[in-house]
Amino acid sequence: MPPLTKLFINGEYRPSSSTFEVLDPFSHQVVGLCSTASSRDCHDAIEAANKAFASWENTTPWQRRDILLKAADLISTEKEDCQFTGSERVGRILAMEAAKFLKPCVLELGGKAPVVVLSDANIREAARSIVFGAMAHSGQVCMSAERVIVHQDVAEQLVGEVKRLCEGIKAGDPSNSSDPSVKLGALFSEVSALNVVSMMQEAVDGGARLVPGDLKHEGSVVQPHLLADVDVGMRLWKEESFGPVTVFMSVNTIDDAVEMANETTYSLSAALWTTNVHSAMAVAPHIRAGVTSVNGPTFHSEAYVGVVGLGGSSGYGRFDVENFTDKWLIISHPDWERPYPGLL
Repeated sequence: MPPLTKLFINGEYRPSSSTFEVLDPFSHQVVGLCSTASSRDCHDAIEAANKAFASWENTTPWQRRDILLKAADLISTEKEDCQFTGSERVGRILAMEAAKFLKPCVLELGGKAPVVVLSDANIREAARSIVFGAMAHSGQVCMSAERVIVHQDVAEQLVGEVKRLCEGIKAGDPSNSSDPSVKLGALFSEVSALNVVSMMQEAVDGGARLVPGDLKHEGSVVQPHLLADVDVGMRLWKEESFGPVTVFMSVNTIDDAVEMANETTYSLSAALWTTNVHSAMAVAPHIRAGVTSVNGPTFHSEAYVGVVGLGGSSGYGRFDVENFTDKWLIISHPDWERPYPGLL
């Protein structure tokens, strides 16, 4: 019997009325069962949280500190591998439901991170960063480097170097393969693989050039792909692929590069490559992204700010204390006969 993940509500584990299977994306074997929360379960969880908040707001700062430190210890010692990715579609549903009750939201959704490469960039390091940003976790990261906008003077050199690096990387089952080049695992599901391949095929049919790649999938496994000469109207440019693929567009000017970087509804992360610090400080602020790494990967953030969208399909708000704190102002007035001009 596979292990069952129960619901945790009001400090207790409880079963649910139904479960769903969790499959190994490579072998498709059942590795666990997960509880499906019903409407009643969700209601109970909200009620429990509401009651807990009443006591939480009366605790002292040091009591809260002790509770949060204990929670951090439990997470670090008992945490199992678990990931949750909020899609744009689900984010819109949650935001609309919250709006009905005027409830604020903090939404960390998807990304379509651009990498802007100027003509004076360190091409070797830029290529290594792009490959890491695009291929890490087989591209299943909201900060994945999905779009490369490069100055035409160095476009051929950059694409060639990225291609060379990608040709040394294969997808498969890294835990059981004797081939050292197998470094990427399977996608989340075969449906995900079908979607990625479909987006790439549409782009090729629309005139994009396949650099390396076979436009195929084996179950949930998709090999690394690079596509050049893409167009902003293509689905592969506009939508998050969530696969081991990135696209290239060459431009003539810095202004064109910034315009293309911002030609998206996403605003999560970006990267800018240049050896000129003045160019970096002049260009980076014009790229609309919550985090822009200069001479670094899109797959990066700092603890002080974290990953945050600036609206649109990437969501809004920050997962910090500020966004989860209600600020109250209490004013104590002196005991004296105060004048009220014009009335008293």
